[in-house]
Amino acid sequence: MQFVKPPLACGMAALDSSSLLECTSLDLQGALHNATADATVARLAELLRVPGGSPRLASVLIADNPIGENSLELLVPALVGHASLRHVKLDACGIGASGAATLAAALAMGANWATLSLSWNPIGPNGAAALAAAIAAPATPLSRL
Repeated sequence: MQFVKPPLACGMAALDSSSLLECTSLDLQGALHNATADATVARLAELLRVPGGSPRLASVLIADNPIGENSLELLVPALVGHASLRHVKLDACGIGASGAATLAAALAMGANWATLSLSWNPIGPNGAAALAAAIAAPATPLSRL
């Protein structure tokens, strides 16, 4: 009989401890501030890029944080390269049409996400069109936007 580790939800402390090794979900909802958001997102991206550094991480919740377009550009490649990640929640993060296009490109590049949540972001019609085109592709595993 094989021992299966129970799910472990992590928060900001996981970023400070330099390890997401045991985390199955990372909840940073509302935890970032304007002055530190970019640095925190950069730290998260760095930890996600560590080979084998977060093999159990299935969901990332960054909602209600002022990350905007620039930090999203840094974060998306790390999210896409993370094979176990299935759920990404970026509600109310200041993501506009450009950020939506970045996320659409991530889906086209092979992001393995089952859900992507973008509520309360000003993506506009161009951002919505880019996402619609990406999820229409047959190879996109996204089942909920």
